[in-house]
Amino acid sequence: MSAIFADLLDMADIPRSSYAIDEEVIGAMCLFKIEGGYEVFSCAEDSRHEVRFFEEEEAAYFYMFGVLAADALRNGRLVPEG
Repeated sequence: MSAIFADLLDMADIPRSSYAIDEEVIGAMCLFKIEGGYEVFSCAEDSRHEVRFFEEEEAAYFYMFGVLAADALRNGRLVPEG
């Protein structure tokens, strides 16, 4: 699943520095496997923001992709074709 996720973000030209898998990186969206599921959150200095829990791995990755893509659209890094 993580390889598919990375490919989607690469296609959307979203930098790999904007996310982290199984580690906390300040300024990034992070995804952790925890007991019973997966946790996705935005990491700031000494705190986690917008923490979401998912029982299924696929749901956690697609939520994280959606948040990162929406942020890229807002900031003009991702521009829809058409």
